[in-house]
Amino acid sequence: MKRINQTCILMAVLAASAFFGCNSDQSPITEDMPALKTRQLPIINGTKVTGNDYLSTVVLVLNYHSGYDAFCTGTLISPNYVLTAAHCISYCLGDEDNIEEYRPIMRVGIGQSETSLRKIYEIADFHPHPKFVCSDRNIQHDIAILKLKTPVPLSVTAPTLPMPPLHDITAKEVDSSTGVLATTVGFGKTEAGNPMSSGTKYKTSQKIYAYCPLSRTQSRYCGRSYTNTDGFIYFNSPDTNTCQGDSGGPTFITRNGVDYVAGVTSYGYGGDCDDVSAMTLVSDYYSFIEAYVDDLAAVEKEDCTNKKDDNGDGRIDCEDPYCFSLKACVPEDCTNKIDDNGDGNTDCQDPQCADAIACVPEDCTNKIDDNGNGLTDCDDVQCFFLPVCQPEDCDNGVDDNANGLADCSDPACAAFPKCMHEDCTNKKDDNGNGLVDCKDPECKDQRICQPEICNDYIDNNGNGLVDCDDSECIGSLYCQPEICNNLIDDNGNNLIDCQEPSCMATVYCQPEICDDGEDNNANGLADCEDPACAEACAVPPSDCSSHGRPAHAPLALLLAGFGALIALLRRRREA
Repeated sequence: MKRINQTCILMAVLAASAFFGCNSDQSPITEDMPALKTRQLPIINGTKVTGNDYLSTVVLVLNYHSGYDAFCTGTLISPNYVLTAAHCISYCLGDEDNIEEYRPIMRVGIGQSETSLRKIYEIADFHPHPKFVCSDRNIQHDIAILKLKTPVPLSVTAPTLPMPPLHDITAKEVDSSTGVLATTVGFGKTEAGNPMSSGTKYKTSQKIYAYCPLSRTQSRYCGRSYTNTDGFIYFNSPDTNTCQGDSGGPTFITRNGVDYVAGVTSYGYGGDCDDVSAMTLVSDYYSFIEAYVDDLAAVEKEDCTNKKDDNGDGRIDCEDPYCFSLKACVPEDCTNKIDDNGDGNTDCQDPQCADAIACVPEDCTNKIDDNGNGLTDCDDVQCFFLPVCQPEDCDNGVDDNANGLADCSDPACAAFPKCMHEDCTNKKDDNGNGLVDCKDPECKDQRICQPEICNDYIDNNGNGLVDCDDSECIGSLYCQPEICNNLIDDNGNNLIDCQEPSCMATVYCQPEICDDGEDNNANGLADCEDPACAEACAVPPSDCSSHGRPAHAPLALLLAGFGALIALLRRRREA
């Protein structure tokens, strides 16, 4: 409402402490609820309705001498009756003003704006739900019927029918990956902080957040924190939402190409109209509607099978409300394995299901969920028995799944032990053949599995260790130490004892000093006893008289040297 707005007066809002207050910012689904406060929920960030669209969405106005002021929204559901919210016409505990006192000046307007209404209709009777509850912490059964003094002819607009339980959506649909798209229409504020912005028809479409019927299966976000979540549809969008003045307006859902009034805007959160909004679930109150709306079904019967609009209400056969109760007009549920409409065809066999996504054949190889059942390719039951969906036996030499790849060539066998590649460095038998790392034939060409050549100065196996530094060479001849006094080539490099560079610094390879009285090379022979001193110790030939030595001295010296050599060889043999 634009001008009468004392703490949301005339919008059936409750006192400032009430649940869903005009300034509340709590969520009805996921948070503890503050005191309840209803709001006439234009459409914030919605789309302006023009032309003849949604003419069955009517505006509730107060008839002043200066004109008409919009305060709520409703829906023409038959030529004589309007569906709206009970709080639009009935007192709520905590209101600063009693809305019921304004009933004599309430009117129903048809058009797209309060300033350019095509027709104005007076209200004959007000019928709020007999169990309507509206207090500071609770609002329930927020639905009402208004009977018009004169019927609205089809030349002005055709009614939009309330959603019968037979056609209603389900919690399963709401919770599915595709969800359920609904369109809400109203005359409320289009700017949350501007009370003068209401009175023009706007619409918004969004997916239903929670579907919470009174006695049927509820969707996953229902009933978390407050009992009055039952009997409502919820939307939860900070971007587009209902606001003050949209209360009583319709939420439309399309079933089989026909629009139905599935919800009546009831209450919401957030002073800026940017939080959760709740709509009374019409299908839960269908019997209440039928009790008051005597022309809900067309006056002239519709022949429900002749493909003609017999009663001129713009609806043919099963689209006409008169035909709703006929089993032939029940929509076929294409997934429940039941012949819902009694035509002898079940689910996808029924012509009604020809275009249903659930009846689209599953392409078992395109990695797409073609029939929308949440199962892709071979996970879908349609594909279970096709060759392409058979498991590949990875050890039988047969292409079991007919993809042209047998056993380990098939990607399906990638995790099969025998099809796994051997990691040649992890000390595990990766492919389960009993051979670990380099013992596995798979590793024979790997550098890490090449033998180390111990005398070529190359790191043959790539482990960073060359020749004798590699543990592989521990027993190699080329890596044995040279014994420097055994007259043997111990390391096979053709160098014996002191010829080996590694022996040069050993005592065995030191020169014998022939006149210091020491065994300098540790061979057990000192000075002239050591054959190395033979030349140094030899006496040159001379005259005995000139040296005072016997003539046979050189022979004696030779014999002494020979004896020393024999002694040295004996020691080595004994060693």
